[in-house]
Amino acid sequence: STYLGGRGQDVGNGITADAAGNAYVAGHTRSGDFPSTRGAFQPCYRHGVDNPADAFVLKLNPSGTVLLYSSFLGGMAEDVATAIAVDAGGNAYVAGLTQSSDFPVTQDAFQGALEYGPGLPGIPSQGTFVSKLGSADSGPLASVCVVSAGSYFHGPVSPGEIITIFNAHTGPKTGLSGGLTADKRFDTELAGMRVLFDGIPAPLLYVQENQVNAIVPYGIAGGQATVARIEYGGEPTNDVVLAVAPSYPAAFTLDMTGVGQGAIVNVEDGTINSPENPAKSGSWVSIYATGEGQTDPPGVDGKLAEDPLPKPLLPVKVYLNGTETEVQYAGAAPTLTAGVIQINARVPLVLEGPRSMKVLLKIGDATSQ
Repeated sequence: STYLGGRGQDVGNGITADAAGNAYVAGHTRSGDFPSTRGAFQPCYRHGVDNPADAFVLKLNPSGTVLLYSSFLGGMAEDVATAIAVDAGGNAYVAGLTQSSDFPVTQDAFQGALEYGPGLPGIPSQGTFVSKLGSADSGPLASVCVVSAGSYFHGPVSPGEIITIFNAHTGPKTGLSGGLTADKRFDTELAGMRVLFDGIPAPLLYVQENQVNAIVPYGIAGGQATVARIEYGGEPTNDVVLAVAPSYPAAFTLDMTGVGQGAIVNVEDGTINSPENPAKSGSWVSIYATGEGQTDPPGVDGKLAEDPLPKPLLPVKVYLNGTETEVQYAGAAPTLTAGVIQINARVPLVLEGPRSMKVLLKIGDATSQ
């Protein structure tokens, strides 16, 4: 018997076994840190707005002690695997439901696009998918998945962005938080672990064998791609090539899962914003985010913010429930590390619709998810 999943909701919906006793499981997950293996068809969680599920497919050895293969399967909307079968060659056949127009389909597929029907009142339309995954085992070494620490979205990285790395499967078993050097910068080595971008060591905020939080060095600015590598005890993982963007904004959430209540402070009294403690109409709130890109004065990797407070080179806009609102300040968050941006925005004078408002950030040409 074994646990299986991450920090979100994980549901197994189908199971089968091959002649050797290996177990094949299919289901759905809302966990960005759900384990995936090296060589996985889809190593990262592709969740969209409102945190829809991705399907997963995995293979365990007969004793349940080794994860032989594991992959996400889905697009940007809800994807749920409901059944799985396996043939004599170890190929897995998975069926389920999808609402994703970008669900991965093969060339010359029987049906290459999702056909939306009228649906039922209050229930989104959905289609059915059937997928075949090959028999090659990947072994226990994981496929590294790099996501924004704010949204848990997999995408490009930007200079100074705080990122989370899942499924490195290397590092200390017990999590450790980063410390500061004498010049008030987060150290670039922690418990024998380093993360490098184009050979530049990244400041480390947290390390553990299945999760690393790091700050992308500002030195990657201007490039189109960067090569990331994790080292533990001097032993490197495989290189990972990541696209580079001038900005890739994402607001932090209170529980640091990328969904739910934002990390927002009511400026009037300095209290945490929440459904029980909402901001008043016309008042100001501070939104905490990352991914703003290069700053003026130029950002210093992992350094705690101090005067003069750096501000992003790119313009910053805030939208509440789709409507642009006034921004009073956008720049470094005092006493927090470079890579965290504080945005003070005004709550509309007249609130229409639900009191809970969706926050969208636009920095330069990039928009948060």
